[in-house]
Amino acid sequence: MSIEFGVYDRNVKPGQERTHSMPNDDGTTSYYTFKHNLQTSVPQRHAVRFQRIPSFEVRHPRGDVLPLIPSEHPLQVKPNQVKLKDGQTVAALEELTQAALYSRALLFPGGSKLKSNASRDSILKFLKGLAPNADRLGNAGDLGEDDPELAMSGDELGELLDGKFGDD
Repeated sequence: MSIEFGVYDRNVKPGQERTHSMPNDDGTTSYYTFKHNLQTSVPQRHAVRFQRIPSFEVRHPRGDVLPLIPSEHPLQVKPNQVKLKDGQTVAALEELTQAALYSRALLFPGGSKLKSNASRDSILKFLKGLAPNADRLGNAGDLGEDDPELAMSGDELGELLDGKFGDD
């Protein structure tokens, strides 16, 4: 089960519509048609990609507007140097919340293979498998269709995004 997010294309003029395509990991393409001031339901794996485009507004199923995700890689790396932008810091993967890890995984090829309630270890395994070799980009190791992770309910996803999931 996929959680559906509401997406608005703010470039659509009254009386018009625009269709955008998103590639799927299986090689197929999904198409989404946007109308003026009307929300289009988009699965989370694609909504996070629209979230990187300033002319789109992405809403969580609860109705919260999600912030724009910067389109450039968060770290600008040069030989022997890491340059951070204002408001950025270096953090170990283990320091990030499960929601932050999952959001980042969805930005990479193969990331949508992870279920929304994938274990922290599965997400970390995927992210660690991305770097630093370009030929391994998107390789999710042995994560696959038979991964036992099950879909998460909307309430559980909301808790995850609020940083409360799994707190006792």
